[in-house]
Amino acid sequence: MRKLTALIGLCLFFFVTACSSQQTNSKPFEQMAKASGENHLISYYETLELKEKIESSVIKKVFKKYGEPDGYEFNINRTAKEAVLVIRPISEKKYSTMAIELEKALYEALQGSEYSEYTVKVIPLWNKTNNTSRLIEEDNITKAVFQEMNSSQQMIVQPGIQFAATDGRIAVLDLTFTVNGAQITDPYQINQYAKEFYRLSAEKGFRADKADVYFLNNGNVDWRTKFIPAVVKGLKETEELPVTSVTIVSEKDPIIINTSFSSTDTSSRETVKRIEKLVNEFLQYEKIKKSFTGPISISVLGTDGTILNK
Repeated sequence: MRKLTALIGLCLFFFVTACSSQQTNSKPFEQMAKASGENHLISYYETLELKEKIESSVIKKVFKKYGEPDGYEFNINRTAKEAVLVIRPISEKKYSTMAIELEKALYEALQGSEYSEYTVKVIPLWNKTNNTSRLIEEDNITKAVFQEMNSSQQMIVQPGIQFAATDGRIAVLDLTFTVNGAQITDPYQINQYAKEFYRLSAEKGFRADKADVYFLNNGNVDWRTKFIPAVVKGLKETEELPVTSVTIVSEKDPIIINTSFSSTDTSSRETVKRIEKLVNEFLQYEKIKKSFTGPISISVLGTDGTILNK
């Protein structure tokens, strides 16, 4: 399929963000890709900005020359130190030449930055559709989870699901919780339902926290595609932080960070302060302050929902 398949609900998902720049020289990416100290939230945000720029001004330019594939995904994997482009080519005849040009263009775009030593990979998937067994399995699991939550929590989950255009896995979840027809907007209540969703999904064999999960679409693309992933993945990428999940509803609501700490654990104080410090540094980061004026508060929760950073 050339388009993402949505089996439940409707929502918008942007795998590609258009940009007017058409340069393939590495210099435009150098400043964007510089390291940002030890704050993984800031550096992850920078990675997402670099990824977006490479997609729009490098990858799309090659696709324009050889033809748009049936589906693709581009990611900069900071753990494996790889820049990986997975595509479902439409033409086996043109693929080899296109892959060589893509690899060269990606490699050049990463030069002169902290990513210059990263391995570049272009991986073809020759499946004719993204309607794979994985898509079917994950769709069935989430349906079962929603049904269980609806019956046990006396509320209704209204999901929007987006499946990856490559292997068909669930890539994006938009979750809305309603009671008696009214949407739940309290961020702490949403957080409780979200935690239950993650728990039930994991029990049934689906790691929902690996997908991008949203609870309110405010129409701000950067909020969805850069701000939220930077906080969620940046915190989880930071070693020795007992962060189990993060719930971010809107710019008006607190960033809720769930931890494995007990509310009676006095040894948690320094780690809680460190979590607060990292998020505050991110919120004070120039690009974030300019785009998201706030103020945005932070709530670090223990296992029982107690706020630990009062």
